[in-house]
Amino acid sequence: MNPVVVIVLLILAAIALMLLRRKNTAQHSPGPVELPKPEHPNVRQRTQYEDEPDVTPTNSAITLTAKSGPLQGKQFTVPPGLFRIGAAANNDLIITGDDYVSSNHARVEPAAGGFRLLDDKSRNGTWLNGQRLGAEPAVLKAGDIVKIGHSEFQVAGAATPKGTQ
Repeated sequence: MNPVVVIVLLILAAIALMLLRRKNTAQHSPGPVELPKPEHPNVRQRTQYEDEPDVTPTNSAITLTAKSGPLQGKQFTVPPGLFRIGAAANNDLIITGDDYVSSNHARVEPAAGGFRLLDDKSRNGTWLNGQRLGAEPAVLKAGDIVKIGHSEFQVAGAATPKGTQ
């Protein structure tokens, strides 16, 4: 038999085998899971994460008000617990339409007496009051401005800085 014909037959057999495996795998995979609709299209329902800090804040929640960016004018409630911010659908606050927002950009988590902001190794950084966050988290205070990509959020409901009450 001609070697070219043998090679062509082997390639066709390999393709047929791959198609059969793909068809069998597709038949056994579970279908999509229906998730409840969030209150706002950019906020997912609260998820309990395994890596949540074991600290209960004194404040029950804070609010982030978008002052600029694609979500300008909208308010987002950050409940106690871990709250993730980024462009990916697995975040609690989803910022789409901004190429400067990483998939998993930042997170807000409980801290003694309130909340703290952490950068999740984002490409363009997370900014608090004009200063880029480093590896250490920063405690959020009422009036703080958080910048993620082109979006700026003003913090409300956090502890008020001393001397401004």
